[in-house]
Amino acid sequence: MFHKESCTALVRKVFTDAYGRKITIMGRWAFEYSVYIEHIDSTVERFSFENGRLAREFAETLKRR
Repeated sequence: MFHKESCTALVRKVFTDAYGRKITIMGRWAFEYSVYIEHIDSTVERFSFENGRLAREFAETLKRR
């Protein structure tokens, strides 16, 4: 059985979008995922998702812009 407190967040994917922003997907296997957007001016936005599928779908919309 998996326990949330035992899992560490791992970097799943990193890419740069068309605007030069660094996009990082991090996640705990079955619990929660986050998408971090690092802007050119070094500010960071974080978006949380309940699973990896939703996080990857959001990241794909960023790739298309």
